[in-house]
Amino acid sequence: MDYRTSLLILGFALTRFANAQSAHPSVATIFNFNTLQKGANIYNGLTIGPGGVLYGTAEQGGLSTSPCPVATDGCGLAFQLTPPSSPGGHWTETVLHRFGSKQDDGYYPSGTLTMGPNGVLYGTTAYGGVAGSVGTVFQLTPPASPGDSWKGTAIHSFNGANDGRYPAAGLALDRDGVLYGATTRGGTSSLGTVFSLKPPAAPSDPWDGRVLHSFAGAPGDGDGPYSTLVIGPSGTLFGTTLIGGSLNNGAVFQLTPPPSPGSPWTETVLYSFVPYGGDGFAPTAGVTLGADGVIYGPTQDGGSSDYGAVYQLTPPASPGASWRESVVYSFTGVDGDAGPCSSLVVGTGGVLYGTTIGGTAFDLQPPASPGEQWTEFFALALNGEGNGGLVLDADGVLYGTATFNLDGKAFELIP
Repeated sequence: MDYRTSLLILGFALTRFANAQSAHPSVATIFNFNTLQKGANIYNGLTIGPGGVLYGTAEQGGLSTSPCPVATDGCGLAFQLTPPSSPGGHWTETVLHRFGSKQDDGYYPSGTLTMGPNGVLYGTTAYGGVAGSVGTVFQLTPPASPGDSWKGTAIHSFNGANDGRYPAAGLALDRDGVLYGATTRGGTSSLGTVFSLKPPAAPSDPWDGRVLHSFAGAPGDGDGPYSTLVIGPSGTLFGTTLIGGSLNNGAVFQLTPPPSPGSPWTETVLYSFVPYGGDGFAPTAGVTLGADGVIYGPTQDGGSSDYGAVYQLTPPASPGASWRESVVYSFTGVDGDAGPCSSLVVGTGGVLYGTTIGGTAFDLQPPASPGEQWTEFFALALNGEGNGGLVLDADGVLYGTATFNLDGKAFELIP
């Protein structure tokens, strides 16, 4: 057998293997959160750390000797899931922090954790803090020595007024260590804010919190940001609001940093959703940046069948022109495949992955030629609401969470 023939046979075998893999996607539970001690209401997504360790939060649960001041079943917890040492083994949960156990602590953590330098985790709580119990930003610092405990610290307490209140999503972290996030309410019009937190020069100093934008509502602005922001080129921030926009059905916005430090940021509404004509509306999730500056995102409602949609925003060809929106897929509602509710993940070849409140994980394949239809390759049942979305590891494996009643689980999805 000559060299070229060997290559042809090998290429054919690899193609068959790849096709076999993609033809049979699978989803499997890797951990069950079936007690209040382990955590309950696992509505937030997961973060992947070194060694494939997964980090996340439970909005409730976390019973301990220091009970939550507002709930007998616990104020929520942060956890770590360590993969098994050998294939087929069990994942192990470690509780890193139980919320609500001290005066300045937040409770009911909201959104996916963000990992910073040295393995420090950042997140938000919807309530708690020292200024009216309207939410916090916290950090979880890993132990300095094996066997020691993680340290949970509230680095910012919202004041409920112009500062904002009730953050409902995670945080974005830039290369300088600045955190960016949103609150669903508060600000000058009490319709939500976008804020930044600059790390202190010395560990004992406070973080520098600033409001970058206060939403004004319909018709000229968004109202109620419920999703994690995304940092784009040149530090531009992108996000969505659940309502607001020209017809009060939600909007996509961008915040452009100022040319000089201390000057105001500039907010622009890129698109306002409409509740007719097959468009999506009510975006509960944030946006995802694709190739060539294209933005993708889901809407929980709307689409041609009113079961939700995935949209695409294409940047303008010339400065000052409008972004162009198109619905790339409308959900049908079959077997619970309805209500996409989490930010999308871009995989190899531009494939989009996401989850629905109806209880599925889905895969959207881009068209072979521009202008053709996207197709849904699979919609796998999660046996629970997939509110938290998915995260993709270096091997192409997806991880996520799903909740049914109080019980929750972490799952692994192999496309």
